[in-house]
Amino acid sequence: MKNKLFIICPFSQMELYLQKKYGNEIYFITAPASVIQWNQKEYIDAIGDFIIRENIREIYLVNDTNCRFISNIINKKKLYGLYSEKIVEAIYIEHFFSCFKSNSLLEKKLKLAELNINFQIEELMKPVVLGLQILNNHIELKGIITTKNENSYTEINIQQLKNI
Repeated sequence: MKNKLFIICPFSQMELYLQKKYGNEIYFITAPASVIQWNQKEYIDAIGDFIIRENIREIYLVNDTNCRFISNIINKKKLYGLYSEKIVEAIYIEHFFSCFKSNSLLEKKLKLAELNINFQIEELMKPVVLGLQILNNHIELKGIITTKNENSYTEINIQQLKNI
């Protein structure tokens, strides 16, 4: 199980929760709302080197429905101008009428978490990011949506880009 890398939000404190499900020998990268700035070349190169060095076979993008960034955007609370807030807010606005307008709060949180994970997968799969490395090394990408306070855990189908 050691060859798993989880991208999580540090504010959601998912490490222990995920270790209970996957064991203690897993790896984590944290970024607010699990949104990595994929345009930071040195950081992406470091992640790529880590993936090779630790022989990562699976990468999980994780969002909790109670993530403060997801909740603040849905509830129209004050934002602080963070990159992650801008990305998640743009996703919310783009899909507002088709996915959010009439749904319950929980349905909105679940959908925004899913859309955020899919957006991050799209970014990750770009050739200039890690897409070629992921394809060439047959690394599996997965999405997980949790509601940690209810011990709810769902792997989601991701829309992994195949045409890079």
